[in-house]
Amino acid sequence: MYHIGWDVHKKKINGATLDSKGNILNESRFDHSIQGAKDCLEGYPPEHTHIVMESSSHIYILYDYLVGKGYDVKIAHAKAMHRITKSSKKNDKRDALQLAKHLLANDIPESYIPSREIRKKRSILRTRIEFMQERTRLKNKIQSILQMEGITLKTKTSFCNKWIAELRKIKFEREIRHKIDLYLVQHDHLTKLIEEYNKRISQMAKKDKEIKLIMTIPGFGELTSMIFLVELGDYKRFELVKQVASYVGVIPSSRSSGERVRHGRICKDGNPYIKWALTQSASSAGNSRSAIGKYFQRKLIRKGYQKACVATAHKLLRIAIGVLRNNKPYSDSLVEVCG
Repeated sequence: MYHIGWDVHKKKINGATLDSKGNILNESRFDHSIQGAKDCLEGYPPEHTHIVMESSSHIYILYDYLVGKGYDVKIAHAKAMHRITKSSKKNDKRDALQLAKHLLANDIPESYIPSREIRKKRSILRTRIEFMQERTRLKNKIQSILQMEGITLKTKTSFCNKWIAELRKIKFEREIRHKIDLYLVQHDHLTKLIEEYNKRISQMAKKDKEIKLIMTIPGFGELTSMIFLVELGDYKRFELVKQVASYVGVIPSSRSSGERVRHGRICKDGNPYIKWALTQSASSAGNSRSAIGKYFQRKLIRKGYQKACVATAHKLLRIAIGVLRNNKPYSDSLVEVCG
């Protein structure tokens, strides 16, 4: 059997090949391409070859190709691997060799690889989020200019058609006028793109029964339900809800020494998109008259807005997983049942 470790970068890949006894058969550096992978694997039959790569955004094409050819491919969790192989000496050649050694020892902390369909949906959702973030950035720039010029518009609702029409009529210095007009053109273009993506997301949501189930939970809308399900992927791979919470990152950081345990803010690890969807849903649920809304209000009085959002986000996560596993819509009784 052959055990191959690949340290993958954008342009190049460092590879190391071991036999079943741990002897180094080959160390190489080749182009990050399908042809480069073909050349590297020449003479290594799929049925006798195991390959490992660290998780990153640019390994999917290689992964799909290798799996399609029948190779046994593992994707190592990058952070977990760094903890295991922590050393003062670090280079690409050594990293590839370490990956191969841990593959031989069957000691690879594996990372979840979503299906092609899930990846396509993630791409659509993330692009829509990026457009929203860019539009918000432009809005903030325009608001900043207005503050610097000491101008307050009569229309209260910012960036509605009436507000924009009023903004266009205001006389500014030539350079400022040019800058604002440029920002407004970009804003209008992004708004059209966001509307197009909203239609695509809406069409995807209508075909998915699980999204309809999630949308029965107070606070969850079409977009947040899609983000939650698509970013989570196969939720059945988690045995316990606390594992899902850890994956998402809606658990407090903790430090323990002896008998003392201190809990702090929510950990920085986790999926930022699901975190955003849950906190947005928590904020919306707080305005409802449901049991989850009352839960939010109790936390708001005791802990303040930020902590109330985080606590309710964690509660919504547990409820959402319960709804999916039971294949039943939301009911207020789940608020108590889901801890």
